[in-house]
Amino acid sequence: MTLPAAFHVAIILDRSGSMASIRDEAIGAVNGYFASLRIDGAMSGAMVTMTIFDSESVDVIRDGAPIASCAALTAVEYEPRGLTPLYDAIGATAAALEKRGRATDQRALMIITDGHENASRQFSRASILALISQRQADGWLVAYLGAHADTWHEAAAIGIAHGATAMVDLSETHVASGLHALSARYRSH
Repeated sequence: MTLPAAFHVAIILDRSGSMASIRDEAIGAVNGYFASLRIDGAMSGAMVTMTIFDSESVDVIRDGAPIASCAALTAVEYEPRGLTPLYDAIGATAAALEKRGRATDQRALMIITDGHENASRQFSRASILALISQRQADGWLVAYLGAHADTWHEAAAIGIAHGATAMVDLSETHVASGLHALSARYRSH
């Protein structure tokens, strides 16, 4: 008997200082996405990994938590500061997600940022491009939701498909519904 593929989703949320003006919206967007996963029967068994990052640290704050019991993101956990080591956050989160489940499980890596990479020390654009290209070839969904004018260029530069990239205003409704739509489309294929 073949077990159905599990769904592992990882959210990478920019915690750099520029996110301070939209802190409440970012928290609401992530929690809205969590709520949408809980009520969608096809995704209610999702396992969640969540990374928040800035130049002071890259922190995996949820590590394979079942969505049914996954704690909401709080203002205490999410205090914007510092610069944007986006590539380091992607590399750390992909490594955490890689350890989850079986090879046949579905994996989604969701990136939410309002800025450009400017502080990574471990990963370069080239190494992240190679990592993302390999994970997409392995069947992962890798999505990029950006709130800056160069969103499409930045996503393409690290190999993220046009159809999995969106420029959003990082409001709760736009991000939560966008992430849910991408997840549902991916989960159904």
